[in-house]
Amino acid sequence: MQYVAQMTYLRSRKLQVRVLSSLATTTLVLLTTCRQALSSMSSESQKQEFSSTEAYFATPMKEWSQRGFLEAMQPQFNDNSKVKVLKKIWTRRYMEHLKEIARDRTNKERSAGALLLLNQKPGYKITEFWNMFEKKRSHERQQLSRLRMINATAQRREELAKKVGMLTADMNKNQEDNGNMKRQRDDDDEGGKLKSVKMEGEDSQKSSEENLDDDEKEEEVIQGDKTIRDILDYAYVSSDAMDLICPVYGEHYPDGTLIDLRLDSPFLRKLPEPVAASYLAEMDTITELLIPVNVHQFLVQFFSQHLTATEWESKIDDLQSPNEDDPLLIAVVRILRRTLPRFIKAFSLGGYNPLQGIGTIERTHLNEFVHPCLDAALWHLAKVHYEYGESRISNRNTTDGVGFIPNADKFQLVHVEGSRPPAKEEKVSEGRKISHGLKSKYAKIVKEMIKNRRRLPKQLAVFGGESSHLRIYLYYLDYCGNYRLNEVDNANLPRDFSEMEDFVYFYECILKWGLLVQHVTKSFDEASTEKRLTRLSYAHSLRVND
Repeated sequence: MQYVAQMTYLRSRKLQVRVLSSLATTTLVLLTTCRQALSSMSSESQKQEFSSTEAYFATPMKEWSQRGFLEAMQPQFNDNSKVKVLKKIWTRRYMEHLKEIARDRTNKERSAGALLLLNQKPGYKITEFWNMFEKKRSHERQQLSRLRMINATAQRREELAKKVGMLTADMNKNQEDNGNMKRQRDDDDEGGKLKSVKMEGEDSQKSSEENLDDDEKEEEVIQGDKTIRDILDYAYVSSDAMDLICPVYGEHYPDGTLIDLRLDSPFLRKLPEPVAASYLAEMDTITELLIPVNVHQFLVQFFSQHLTATEWESKIDDLQSPNEDDPLLIAVVRILRRTLPRFIKAFSLGGYNPLQGIGTIERTHLNEFVHPCLDAALWHLAKVHYEYGESRISNRNTTDGVGFIPNADKFQLVHVEGSRPPAKEEKVSEGRKISHGLKSKYAKIVKEMIKNRRRLPKQLAVFGGESSHLRIYLYYLDYCGNYRLNEVDNANLPRDFSEMEDFVYFYECILKWGLLVQHVTKSFDEASTEKRLTRLSYAHSLRVND
């Protein structure tokens, strides 16, 4: 028996060795195959890059440029590499190929052209190419992330629907069992059942009568807002991000009617990170692409100069648009020429500079610096008339500002509030006053449009702003499944000549805001040319004017 056991053990060990040897051989074969495949792919990629490079430099020499080379090679860029890495790699390849052509003396013309390109310094066109490439890649990745999030949300909804279906089936079964038990009890005591039903009916009627007055009062309070929201639900479609945000908002604020999505709002911090990322990506798509690269470069170059007050005044007097066919650049120049001299004068006052003592002169700070900039941007970009000051706005703070379309309707699209610097920052961040004002102005526009049987613009929003100390906050309120308050941007006011470069962020903040207002005013113009609505189109919502 011992001999048999030993033989069995030896056979099993031999079998294990054979299996392990077979697995090792198979693994080695797979590794070799993968290595060959990767090598083949790498060599194929290198051949493709070499072929593309040769094809580019086979073009006429007058068409050669680093920008053209990068555009031709862009399909070969590695999607996983960072932009800085790609810059180094493709700049080096461009220079190396030019050096090879320069060393080749068989064609003196090509060699001389390559040497000329080697001595050229990269200009703004190269920077512009990489900026556009980075923005394009960022946008594509945001869209991909958004699609993935939508798919994941759809899967979660399907799973939730299945669970709800199972729970509903269980509840129906339980109700059926309870009904059977109740019918058995009722058959045993029919008289008791009738008595119980009668008492329950009397109690229910009494309770209904007691709560009737409260329901009518509550209905009167919410009827107006509910009617407006019914109209807006009919006219405007919610975005993907808001489809995720609205349920979360409903959980935290069941009776809320305005979603505060400014960057410092407590609710934005309560959102799950993927949901918040989806909304922020949506806002980046709306706002960050408003400023073209050429406008940004123009502002950067202009404000990077180190000049005296007199030199700055001369620069502003001589300032012209570098492109007379670009309406946005022309508007930017007009805004700078109208508003920048105020800052230069203040900076020149030294110890009397009003921006240095902002804690005690809120009126001067707003009326002399903030409001004129908003006024210039709104007029030159959107043709919206802006008014501010005590003499123009009755029963309001002297630092308030309003902006409206200068036509027969005079729809008020802009409302700006200024809080005194001594006030607490918490009061500024809450923004209750401005959010309420913007919401009422939005509703008023909708009421007027429906009252006159006019089509609502495809893009409808009202715009607000706040100023606290040296910082301005610019917002817009729209409807996307619910009222929502969005932050366009915020920026500090520069205080002296050492902060001239900060004007780039300050003016871009105002430009984004003004361009969004421009989009809304254009939408109003387009809606005014459309055919008038029929009487039945908004029949279910005409009660808004009662």
